[in-house]
Parts: sequence; structure tokens; C-alpha cells
Amino acid sequence: MVLRRTVVAAAVLATAIVAVAVPASASQAVSPRKTVINATPLNGPRVGGTTVTVTGHGFTKQSRVYFGLTLATKFHVLSSTKIVVQTPTVHSEGGVKVSVRVNGKVQSTGRPPVFVYHSPPHVNPIDNDMFPYTTGGTLRLAGSDFTGKMAVTIDGVKAAIVGSTTRSITVTVPPHPLELDAVVVVSSTYGSATTHINYFDPDPTDNPAISSRTPSFGPDTGGTLLTLTGTGFTGTTAVYFDRVADTNFTVVNDSTITVITPPHAVGAVYIGVGTPRGGSAQIVSFGYVLNPTTPSTPPVW
Repeated sequence: MVLRRTVVAAAVLATAIVAVAVPASASQAVSPRKTVINATPLNGPRVGGTTVTVTGHGFTKQSRVYFGLTLATKFHVLSSTKIVVQTPTVHSEGGVKVSVRVNGKVQSTGRPPVFVYHSPPHVNPIDNDMFPYTTGGTLRLAGSDFTGKMAVTIDGVKAAIVGSTTRSITVTVPPHPLELDAVVVVSSTYGSATTHINYFDPDPTDNPAISSRTPSFGPDTGGTLLTLTGTGFTGTTAVYFDRVADTNFTVVNDSTITVITPPHAVGAVYIGVGTPRGGSAQIVSFGYVLNPTTPSTPPVW
């Protein structure tokens, strides 16, 4: 009887010890002060570079910051409770936990919140890319990831957005100097995409037209005396090399212009003529080659 009472008493004592020890251990494991951190902001582009402030406890110079499984390499530990970090580049969009590892211990954001990576906008090829330069028109851009703060520019000029979803944007195309390659930039909070449109002259009968140029190539340092022949050159205000106006020219007569080529990177450029009546209805190309090496035979542009 004495032995049985001793065994029962020992069992009760062991149970009491376990009952006290388990809650203490569990309390330490889930303590918010030691396991939960906060991060702001919680959105950024996949290319990284977003500055995020992380707050928590026990940070040291040996702390390491992760976005998901990706280690952030640019960060500053400002204090034991604050870290400023730049988000690393990731390969896909979506939400990831932000975690700080200190001496084998991990502190992370709860779920939610998580840091959400977003893709930059993507623009599909444009079906109708021709617009009268005098009036412009309406352009619908289709694509994906049109999220965040959106903006559209055409050769640097802001185009008004009249309608948008995450997959399409409709903008008002402003009037523009006559040009066959106007650059359209679609920007969001998370990146940008580029496409092109063309401006045409709805009444080109009285506009200048270039039929030929001599020579067809010259050095990239510029300085080549170029002769343009065509029609309607009277009143020319500029000769364009791609989209850059060159005023170093002489109108010999209505059918001839001489111009000194400006410096330009090696490659082919388009030459156009501008007048108060409009731009040239026809353009020609000119090839820049590396100076001082000049090929014995002209390249094909």
C-alpha cells in the first residue's frame, strides 16, 4: 500500500512539472516581440531597388535580410530595432515574406502582410499606328500589367489617358511634327515599356519630298557635305537626322539642299526635311561609318 501511494505521488508530481514547463516554452516560441517584424512599403517592381524599412527587435550588424529565399545584399542596420534595405531582383511576381536572420534565429513578417513583387507593363504590337500629324487621334494600347500609377508619353509629350484596365489603355494622341517613328513610352509604378507610332500628312501634295542624297555614307564624326535632291524645298526650316534637327544647311533652290552632317553613332539614320507646310512626304537613309576607316565600297543601308 505504501509503495502504491509513492508511485501515484511521483506521477502527480511529474505531471505538475510538465504542466508548468510546456506553457512557458510555448510562450517563448510565439512571443511577438521576438518573432514578428514589420516592413513598409509592401509593394515594388521585380527588378528590385525599392527601399524598405524593417522594424523589429534584436538586430545586429550580423543580421541578414531575405525576401522569400532571396538574400538582400544592400541594407543598413540603423539600430537594434530598424533596418533599411533595398529589395533584390526576383524572377516572378507575387508575395513573399520578409525575414531577418540573426545568429540562427529568424524573425519574419506575418501572413499577411507580405511584400508583393509586380511585373512591369508589357505592350502588344499596335494594329493601327498611323495618325495625322495635324490632329492626332485616339490610340488603344493592349498588353498586360497596367497597374499602379500609369502614364503615357509620345516623344516625351504626355498623352491624356481616357480609359484604362489592367490589360488596355486608351489615350488621346496629340498633334505632332510629321514623323515616321514617334516613341511611345507606357510607364507604371513598377517599370515601363516602349512602342512606336507614325505620323502622316493627310494632304501631302504641297509638302517637300526627297528623291536622293549624295553621298550615301560618311564618318561618324560628321562634317560630310551632303546634297539632297527632290521637290518643294523652298522655305525649309530644318533637316532632320532621325529626330534631331540640323540647321547647318543651305537651300540652293526648290529642288536642292546642301547640309553638313552632324556627328552620330555608327549606323543608318533617316533624313527628312521640315517646312512650315509640313515634313517631307518621302525620306532617305544615310549611313554613318567608323572614322577614320572608310570602306572602299559603300555599305548597303
